[in-house]
Amino acid sequence: MTLKTKMSLLVFLTTVSIVSVGFSSWSITAETQAEIGGRIEVDNVINTDDCLILMNEPHFFEYGERGFVDENKKYVEKAIVDVIYTINLDMCKTYFLDFNTLIVSMTLSHNSECQFEENKGLFDTYEIPNADPLLYTDFNFEIKSYINDTNINIDYDIETNKTYFSFNLSDYYDFNNNTDNTITFKTQYIWWINGSTDYFKNNIYPKIYDSVNNQNKLTFELSSSISGK
Repeated sequence: MTLKTKMSLLVFLTTVSIVSVGFSSWSITAETQAEIGGRIEVDNVINTDDCLILMNEPHFFEYGERGFVDENKKYVEKAIVDVIYTINLDMCKTYFLDFNTLIVSMTLSHNSECQFEENKGLFDTYEIPNADPLLYTDFNFEIKSYINDTNINIDYDIETNKTYFSFNLSDYYDFNNNTDNTITFKTQYIWWINGSTDYFKNNIYPKIYDSVNNQNKLTFELSSSISGK
């Protein structure tokens, strides 16, 4: 199975009994296609890639001069990126003795060029007033996560070009009363803009797209891990 079709995140075992996955990087493009490809960089690899499996090849949002673009090349207010994993509990038993301390972590980052209103970026939420006090633009970012299609409440942190979270899987999944061999873990990264589309055109688009050379300037990097005792 090729890297492009699966984009599996390989898993490795460290000396402190933490299983982590390597880094994968993706690039988005403007209006033409949403996915360029990816790469995986890992160290100390052991053949344990069935512990945490990336089930979909994440496609980051498409955009045009005036905002986000859907699959029909029409402008839309909201862009959603889905990242879906399978956690193989049978494989986890090989590495972890205590499922009550099974920690899932995820970090999404992008290159440092995307700073907009008052140092706000792609992972921030803010309101931008216009000349007319009755007109404004809302720029919103949100993360939603699901365990087996059930929404879970996570607290995520935001730094300049990075957003990340971690949680104890046992807080949302009862290992004692379930006999599942696998768990589905889904995360949605959601952006939407309400109001004036001129804000995207004047403030965001020039930061993420090189109109002179017709090149996308925005790249994302995703890392995920599962750790425990």
